[in-house]
Amino acid sequence: MSQSNSRALVLFPGALGDFLLFLPTLFGLANRHARILLVARSEWTALLDHPRIRCWPLDHPAVIALFSESFHASHWREPLDGVEQVYSWTGHTVEHFSTNLAKLIGREPAVFPFRAFRPKEHAAEYYARCAGISPAKPAEIVPYLRAHPSPLMERLQADRTPLLAVHPGSGATRKNWQGFSSLVARWKRSTGGHVVVLLGPAEVERGVRVLSGDVELVGRPLPEVAAVLRSASCYVGNDSGVSHLAAILGTRGVVVMGPYSTPEHWRPLGNCLAIAYAAAPCGRCGPDVFCEHLIDSGHVLELLDRRNFSVQPEDA
Repeated sequence: MSQSNSRALVLFPGALGDFLLFLPTLFGLANRHARILLVARSEWTALLDHPRIRCWPLDHPAVIALFSESFHASHWREPLDGVEQVYSWTGHTVEHFSTNLAKLIGREPAVFPFRAFRPKEHAAEYYARCAGISPAKPAEIVPYLRAHPSPLMERLQADRTPLLAVHPGSGATRKNWQGFSSLVARWKRSTGGHVVVLLGPAEVERGVRVLSGDVELVGRPLPEVAAVLRSASCYVGNDSGVSHLAAILGTRGVVVMGPYSTPEHWRPLGNCLAIAYAAAPCGRCGPDVFCEHLIDSGHVLELLDRRNFSVQPEDA
């Protein structure tokens, strides 16, 4: 429950994975303040359905004006009366940003570096430390996440066969494990189930493919992706935003992390996703290739079976 009738302005940049690891802090702030105006990428905030959180896009003209030397309070179409605090993880290195925010609310805002983790500090812990709050648990977040199932997914669910969701992409090609096609083929042989491949438009352009998947969903809105992950029997993905979403939703499975990932900072929340991690690059394929020499699909399949049947979701 909120502790006052105050409002807070929260500004957060970053990719999907950053945003999802910020959600425990955001929901903690929603418990502290009666109203939150969240400024973040609209693709990510489409996932939220919280009665006390209102969203503006990062490219809103009023937000862009905050970075300007010629800023004037009239750039904001509505007053920020009642705003008790500003929490921002953007604008830390911009000379005029904090000054412009102070003009709006009449006090100094809290402006933090986007990523200034302590050694071995998880990203979610860092964001909560900045705001000085206890982060919310995934179980407190899930009821406020939109999930819109598609007719296709409803038909697949009606089959009552196992359903594996995979996300073979990420924000960087060198973080993409090359074993997905092998994994999917082996999983289908052993279970007879269906496989849904989740891809973004950028991943299609890069040629990311899983040859043996049954269904490809490309560039779907996050609420539809959330519905797929909620209905899946299990999940396998790279170090990516979709994997963080699967973790928050409590989908059991495996996240595959290679030499360019740092689990101490970016491991998924909760305990539903096991981590298959290779710290050193492959001596045969080169430093920029995340190959099956590093992590074999059989090992991931073993972890997947173990995780799917023996681990209870974290709900507290």
